[in-house]
Amino acid sequence: MLDMDEPAEVTSAAEKFSTAVHTAVGSAQGSTDALRLETRPESDLDHAMSGQLEWIRDTFTAAAQASTGRADDVLVDAVFGVTELDAADLAGGTRIRNEDA
Repeated sequence: MLDMDEPAEVTSAAEKFSTAVHTAVGSAQGSTDALRLETRPESDLDHAMSGQLEWIRDTFTAAAQASTGRADDVLVDAVFGVTELDAADLAGGTRIRNEDA
């Protein structure tokens, strides 16, 4: 016999994980959005650094979107997996009871 967590416990853990990732990403995205130049770029170096700041924001935003996407995938996969495992467990239990009868 397998010692398995209840399906609701597994789903709850996956939901908490996904929520934590979304919360952390939201916080990081707020920090990324707050990155601003103090003054207008004037020199060639200022303009080059301005371009780097855009690259940093774009890179962080893409990473944030990828992270939330992966967290969503984990949740979907966990719910699917636990549903399938629970169904297989119920079917196996039913078959065993029917064979014993």
